[in-house]
Amino acid sequence: YLSVFVGNQFASLVNWLIQDGKGGSKLDGANYYWFFVGTTLVSAVGFIFYAMTYHGKSYIQEEAPADSADSA
Repeated sequence: YLSVFVGNQFASLVNWLIQDGKGGSKLDGANYYWFFVGTTLVSAVGFIFYAMTYHGKSYIQEEAPADSADSA
């Protein structure tokens, strides 16, 4: 839900910033959608660079002894 919230806030901010004085939009027609295509591509490229440097960790849980106090 957090990512949906952030995306909605970003779209709301963009729509507020591109309003002209008459309540219309400075980005008309396909230009409006191309703007969001561009921001999505920038995010995707940023994620690619982040993913290339990401190093995962494995967490292996040890087995409990068979005669542990919990089994009583």
